[in-house]
Amino acid sequence: ATATAMTMDAFGAPLRACPVAEHAVSAVNGTPLVVTWVNRATHPLTLSVLDYEGAERPMTHLRSKPETSIAFNSNAGVVWRARALNGELLLQAQPQNESDAHLVVLGCRFRYEGAAA
Repeated sequence: ATATAMTMDAFGAPLRACPVAEHAVSAVNGTPLVVTWVNRATHPLTLSVLDYEGAERPMTHLRSKPETSIAFNSNAGVVWRARALNGELLLQAQPQNESDAHLVVLGCRFRYEGAAA
């Protein structure tokens, strides 16, 4: 891959650096909500939740077809993560209500040169 391919997304926009995972735990007894994921990255992802002790629990994979989405019944305060198949974190979110429970995953610049999704 060229340097341009590694720093630009499929639309030619610059990729942001991938986020670093922060320690978090899911909150107990949150109100029910529906979390919707949309994959706008150019590769498949693994979606996970963090349990009440902070352990990451894989839920499913999400394909990389344009605008692929999936919804889960969840609760406010549950921590969700989206990772590339190589383990690189793409998004960590802890929705508190329906208005912030629509999660869109974008591509990012992997920390390690040559890392593959």
